[in-house]
Amino acid sequence: MISKQGSELVLELLARIAAGEAGVGAEPTGDDETLDAVVVGLGMLSEELDAERVKRAEAEALLIDERDAYRRSPGLLCSIDARTLRILKCNETLADAVGFEASELVGKSVGVLFDGERRSFAEGVLRAAAAGRADAVPELVMRGARGDDLRVSTTMTLSHEPTPRLRIVWTDVTKERRLEAQLIQAQKMQAVGRLSGGVAHDFNNILGIIMASVSFLKADGKNSPTFEQDLELIEQATKRGADLTMQLLTFARQQVARSQRVELGALVREADRMLRRLIGESISFSIDVPDVSLNVLVDPSQLMQVLLNLVVNARDAVQGHGRITVGVEHRRFDADSASELELEPGEYAVLSVTDNGPGMSPEVLAQAFDPFFTTKASGEGTGLGLSVCYGIVRQAGGQIQLSCDPGGGTTVTVALPLDQELVAATHESFAADAARTGHELVLLVEDDATLRQLTARLLERSGYRVLSAENGADALELMTHHEAVDLIVTDAVLPKLDGRALVEELFRKKQAQAALYLSGYTATPSVQHGAQEDGVHFLAKPFTPDQLLSAVRRSMGEG
Repeated sequence: MISKQGSELVLELLARIAAGEAGVGAEPTGDDETLDAVVVGLGMLSEELDAERVKRAEAEALLIDERDAYRRSPGLLCSIDARTLRILKCNETLADAVGFEASELVGKSVGVLFDGERRSFAEGVLRAAAAGRADAVPELVMRGARGDDLRVSTTMTLSHEPTPRLRIVWTDVTKERRLEAQLIQAQKMQAVGRLSGGVAHDFNNILGIIMASVSFLKADGKNSPTFEQDLELIEQATKRGADLTMQLLTFARQQVARSQRVELGALVREADRMLRRLIGESISFSIDVPDVSLNVLVDPSQLMQVLLNLVVNARDAVQGHGRITVGVEHRRFDADSASELELEPGEYAVLSVTDNGPGMSPEVLAQAFDPFFTTKASGEGTGLGLSVCYGIVRQAGGQIQLSCDPGGGTTVTVALPLDQELVAATHESFAADAARTGHELVLLVEDDATLRQLTARLLERSGYRVLSAENGADALELMTHHEAVDLIVTDAVLPKLDGRALVEELFRKKQAQAALYLSGYTATPSVQHGAQEDGVHFLAKPFTPDQLLSAVRRSMGEG
């Protein structure tokens, strides 16, 4: 009976040969059973070796198949060291997509796949994932092989065997996002078409009211029983037109705000209950408002619109469960910090809205204030909210900024200059100024003939002497026959020579020392810089006779 495995007997025999106890030419031991066992053991060992070779061949074939599948996978596959973010392994698909050989990438930081701010953002996302802090991973943008953007979605698995590493599957979604962008652009054009149609409809209604009322007045004269009513209809229609224009300019970030003194903290407190209803009970909401008064000059309805838009965006970012904080504080910006923010140095009231949502990528941050840009699903957002907020804040002389950390939420900060003086021009003061007549010489420059005629008529009826011109060049020619004027009243946008150039030239020649710009929008150098120049004032179109006469008196330093 053989009592040992063949392999064990063979090993024993080899050991005896090595020790000199057995070998070629050795005396027979007479142990036939042992020799038989050795023969049997050699046969069994051969079988075991054959089986092992088959298993090894099968394992190698499987490994080759897996390696080929990894190398040729359509996904961009990568394994990185969770501590150093160095690439341990990657497939050829990823290497080809970014313009490297796979062997060149191994050992390098995963940051080589990204450029500039995108690199620091991607590394921040991956470090958060390595620490187990990333619940949702945003899309990342790599540098493609041809230098173009390669947008990828990210799936990651954290493994600790044999060492901590992140196994990453990136999926190229560049084409999908390009198609989505084309769809959004088509939707934008649709929206512009609807906007144009709606504006045309409303303005046609307004013009219809004015034309009908004027025809009644011309036909019936002052003896008509509806004389006052027709005048009232015309006045109401013009106000509707002015309001519609204001809405359009707000949309276009060129609105002329009806600014007044607003205490920022009080506005936030008043909005508290409404904002809580707006975001729902599942989201934690708080306000942090100081006791000190922080007064700003701004259109209160527009400032409320900014606050509502920012809180709604924060609500959508936290997706039903999270935390939103609205804060108000006082800050002072010195020359350096103000310059970085494109502000004037001084005291500011700062409104902030903070959420603990997933944050934004650098690409989203760069486009956040663009009109029609939105990260929301189709039909859930117009992409106009932050764009309108930007226009309102900049018109008020302030600045709006976005800041966020990947996975750490977003903060929107609005800085508005503090009102250091009591500047409340009331309707009574307007009326008092308007009641005062004048005798000064006024240069009136307006390219709309009808408006020029009516404005001159109004000024002359109040005692002013008026020189009229259609454009800046004609005005300069007209002034060659006059020594000087007491005031220039000019449209900001004029053919041949604009209002600002005209004012600068006449100021340089000492032919005028005061100017009043008239404009329906503020996106012109004349209006943007005029308020910072001595002797230059601004009046928004449309205006009432009282508003014009009051502005004229104030422009000459008598209001």
